[in-house]
Amino acid sequence: MAVVICSKCQKRPAVVKLVRMVSGAPQTLTLCQLCAAETSPIQKQGLLQEAFEKLFAKLAQHHDDATTAEPDLPPCPHCGMTFAAYRKTSRLGCSECYSAFAGALEPQLEHIHGSTRHVGRSPQPLPQAEDQTGKIKRLQQALAEAVASEDFEKAAQLRDQIRQLKSEADNAVPKV
Repeated sequence: MAVVICSKCQKRPAVVKLVRMVSGAPQTLTLCQLCAAETSPIQKQGLLQEAFEKLFAKLAQHHDDATTAEPDLPPCPHCGMTFAAYRKTSRLGCSECYSAFAGALEPQLEHIHGSTRHVGRSPQPLPQAEDQTGKIKRLQQALAEAVASEDFEKAAQLRDQIRQLKSEADNAVPKV
């Protein structure tokens, strides 16, 4: 990559690209650090760096406040997981953790899901799907035997039956 030279002093490498609108057309200047400080009031006064320092200081303070405001809860009696460990991974150790950390988890669940109670649908069991899988396995075994005995007409019929059962099974499962 070629080094771009400052368009003002023509001596040092450019580190700042300044685009200004002059008479409705963009005018581009590539400037070194010293020429940029002379040209731009933001660069000259160091306002941009100061603004970033303030922003990062506020972010660091917010992060410290969030981690220190963590509730002091005993670990889960079933798996031993601490609430601090949950906060790092956002995963609970076992089903008993819901009870152990109930007071601290409820506001988070409320915030994430809008409720602390499950209000969605539950999938219904499909007993015929289990029956079809057994039937498909039996037909596949019969197909293998028909191929081994070189009864290709029977093998073709079994293949078609397997395809039909598989397509019926795919159509019976509700798409989410």
